[in-house]
Amino acid sequence: MGSQHANREWPWLGGIDPRSLSLGERCAAFLGYNFQLDPREIHGPRHNELILGYSHDCRRLGSFEGVDEEREPIWTGGFSTELRTDDSDSPWCAALQSGALRWSLLHGEKPAHGLRVACRELAEDARLARTLRGLDWKPTIGSVVLLGRHVVKKGKLVLEDPLLGGSGHVRAVILSDGERYYGIGGNEHDRISAGWHFYHDPLLRAFIER
Repeated sequence: MGSQHANREWPWLGGIDPRSLSLGERCAAFLGYNFQLDPREIHGPRHNELILGYSHDCRRLGSFEGVDEEREPIWTGGFSTELRTDDSDSPWCAALQSGALRWSLLHGEKPAHGLRVACRELAEDARLARTLRGLDWKPTIGSVVLLGRHVVKKGKLVLEDPLLGGSGHVRAVILSDGERYYGIGGNEHDRISAGWHFYHDPLLRAFIER
């Protein structure tokens, strides 16, 4: 794969041969590129097409097998869960990470998880793919951080855990520095956000290796 082809098919790699990078590094590059594009939610009847596009190939149920020679997703079963809105009722953090995986996979490469719009589904897929890692694991570039989420139920603040089927939040590790990491996540302040976070965050539940 020459640099001209890489520039055309992988614009976020800046001409680097994707085969020279790990899956996680390719995902991190995709996320950094999209962070620079700075897509933001559009309040009202219109929606940001770039944000919606991250979920274009997402499904519920079924098994994601990877991409074919044309880099098209290979699914067995399931049904589409493509997002139709980018508002607060359609949290898209998992869709962004799914988009990063979808566009970073090489033909014949095993996916680290499925293309999903729910954090709990990413956790379920990672268990099956044996890419789910505990809190004692040292994250690599592009790894997914799985976090719990506080929600109000019957007037009480409850912590939901995506490992137990609850809602959650995800972002990816771009850089590690001791007790903290620089992460990129979607649906943070209505946009893609990047910043430093601590590994000892009480909301952190697990990692997905990519």
